[in-house]
Amino acid sequence: MNDYIEYISKKLVKKYKTRNPFELADALNISIKFYDFKKLKGFYTYYKRNRYIGINQNLSKIEQALCCAHEIGHDQLHRHLTYCMKDYDFFTNIRTEYQANLMAAYLLIPDDLLDKYANSDLTIEQTAAIENLYPDLIRLRFNLDAL
Repeated sequence: MNDYIEYISKKLVKKYKTRNPFELADALNISIKFYDFKKLKGFYTYYKRNRYIGINQNLSKIEQALCCAHEIGHDQLHRHLTYCMKDYDFFTNIRTEYQANLMAAYLLIPDDLLDKYANSDLTIEQTAAIENLYPDLIRLRFNLDAL
């Protein structure tokens, strides 16, 4: 399944020439709305042939992008179900959530990210800070051990 997720992600990025999840959602005809959620980060639902992503407007721009990419993962992999994101658990044991996280990682992170920093002494955390990503998302994307 991981190879399939990588394939689908790369196909989307190539077809639409962007890693921006909001641009991808627009190209895929997925409606995005922002809400004033208290605890929920976001959700995905499919209703009457329409696809919707709801995102917490109180999240940072980085978190909103991650949430959107994660929900696109549900759209592409588990379309006929409804999902809610409460926390970021990149290495969850819940299969569908792990798959959506992996899809988000492939959508947001290019293949050559680690190569870009290979000759530096930067940690994953420092690399993540420079690239505006979560360290665990990088670990997930490149199949590195979670620390």
